[in-house]
Amino acid sequence: MKFARWTFGLAAAWGFLILGAFYFNEANPALVPAPFPNHPDYYFGFLGVGLAWQAAFVIVALDPVKYRLFMLPALFEKFSYVLTLSVLFLVHQLSGQMLGAAVLDGTFGLLFLVSFLKTRPVGKKAKKK
Repeated sequence: MKFARWTFGLAAAWGFLILGAFYFNEANPALVPAPFPNHPDYYFGFLGVGLAWQAAFVIVALDPVKYRLFMLPALFEKFSYVLTLSVLFLVHQLSGQMLGAAVLDGTFGLLFLVSFLKTRPVGKKAKKK
C-alpha cells in the first residue's frame, strides 16, 4: 500500500507541476504545439482534463485500497497517451523530444500497474445473506 501511495502521489505532484506550468507558457512557441493559436479550446481543455486526473491520483494516493478500481482508468489514461504519442512518432508526426513524455508516462503507467497488483485483496470474506 505504501508503494501505491508514493507512486500516485509522485505522479500527481509531477503532473500538477508540468501541466500547471503550461497554463503560464502558452505564448512560448517552443513549449506549445502549433495548433494552439487556432484551437485554444483544445490546449486549455487538455490541460483541464489533465489536471483533473492529477486530482484523481491524489485521491488514490490517500487510500489506494479503497480506490483500487480507480487505478484501472488511471492505467488507461497513461497507456492511451503513450500509445498515441508512439503512433504519431512512428508516422513522423511527432518529434523525438516529445516522445520523452511518452517514456515518462509509460513509466508511471507501469508503476500504476504494479500498484494495482500490489493492492489486490488477499482473500475475500464470505458474503452474508
